[in-house]
Amino acid sequence: VAPPERQLDAVARTGRVVVPVTKGPEFRVAALSFIGNSSLSDQKLKSSSPITEGGVFDSSQIQPALIALKQEYGRNGFRNAEVDYELVRDDAKSSVEIRFTIQEQLKSVIQSVKIEGEEKISEQFIRKQIEFSEGRTQDVSATNRSIRRLYSTGAFARVDVENQPLPDLPTS
Repeated sequence: VAPPERQLDAVARTGRVVVPVTKGPEFRVAALSFIGNSSLSDQKLKSSSPITEGGVFDSSQIQPALIALKQEYGRNGFRNAEVDYELVRDDAKSSVEIRFTIQEQLKSVIQSVKIEGEEKISEQFIRKQIEFSEGRTQDVSATNRSIRRLYSTGAFARVDVENQPLPDLPTS
């Protein structure tokens, strides 16, 4: 970016400021790296991201990448995973490394499914509408789809899914 140029028109009594901008080099994504991911592999996380190594760096893809990584963790039972990032520029190589820092938090496993308050609808019908069951990892998007499916039947004014942490298990 060059210094601004002032262009005054004394006759029209107007002025404008022109800021000359010269396009710089095109930066490429040298690497995607992940710190703090113990449950999902780097490869799994890379395949979940809209950003690819070797591709042109586009800063507008950072937010969608963060969302995609959080969704991948959600599908794998980590409802509260936190994902952040840091950019490491290498001006000499016109490249950038994107370092994602992940805090996985606790994994959600469905211990039980309890259906309460159904009076006119059979429990069997309700269970057919939900995509989760006991003993499975909670997939956050499947839980949300199940809730929407129950509402779409028109038979429910309210659907609650309650998450309760398990008590600490004794260590031997």
